[in-house]
Amino acid sequence: MLGAPLYLAIAFGHTDIVRLLIKQNCDIDLHEWFTITPLYVATVCNHIEIVEILLEHGCDINMRNDENESLLHVASKLGYVDIVKLLLNNNCDINICNKKRESPLHAASKCMGCVLGVVDKVFKHDGFNFELLLLLHQRKTKVSYDDYVEVVKLLLMRNA
Repeated sequence: MLGAPLYLAIAFGHTDIVRLLIKQNCDIDLHEWFTITPLYVATVCNHIEIVEILLEHGCDINMRNDENESLLHVASKLGYVDIVKLLLNNNCDINICNKKRESPLHAASKCMGCVLGVVDKVFKHDGFNFELLLLLHQRKTKVSYDDYVEVVKLLLMRNA
């Protein structure tokens, strides 16, 4: 099973290892382990190059997590402008709403300036705490109010 190494390589941003694992035919849409896909982890970690690689290899751009949030929803909520642009340019579904009936536009508008504490799930496997890893990554990822404004503008330009 190459799923665990793929998740770890993505979480730590090891692009070359991700490419090697994909070359070895690992399941890039694996979602049983954490109920999230590798593409979701790459999005949450703001690893745009890995998101591009996974999309090039046919990952489901409209996958949803347990809260029915699409990747666009998550990237909008986190204020990740470049990933939002990438997802929009790859024709993701802009109208998917989460269980609370919030669209990506709602998420970006509501979350302006509240970056910390976004990860609300605990991803643990064999003692490894993915929540801690993702939170630490988010703390070093600089997202500003202007990033959220840019995300809202991008979504409105696509008639969200």
